[in-house]
Amino acid sequence: MLKTESSILMKHWIAFAMVVTLGIAALVWSERHPVEVRVTPAALLNFIADSEWELSRLPMAAAHLSDQEEIDMGNRMAEQKMRRISRAWTNSE
Repeated sequence: MLKTESSILMKHWIAFAMVVTLGIAALVWSERHPVEVRVTPAALLNFIADSEWELSRLPMAAAHLSDQEEIDMGNRMAEQKMRRISRAWTNSE
């Protein structure tokens, strides 16, 4: 029984040593091969934009509409947009 436990323990240490060695090798390699990247707020802005887009789709994922209800809703939105455009057009003249 003792021999089996020690062999299992040895296998764990070998696996642990391999993971640590690979981690150190990755750190050394990344330090010797730096990536040139410009620091800009674009990454943060993209993250925020993606999050807003996902959140705007959440109500539609939670509320299941029939095709006819979705068509009616789209028609109402289109009518509202056309009214706003026509009002803006007449006010600009």
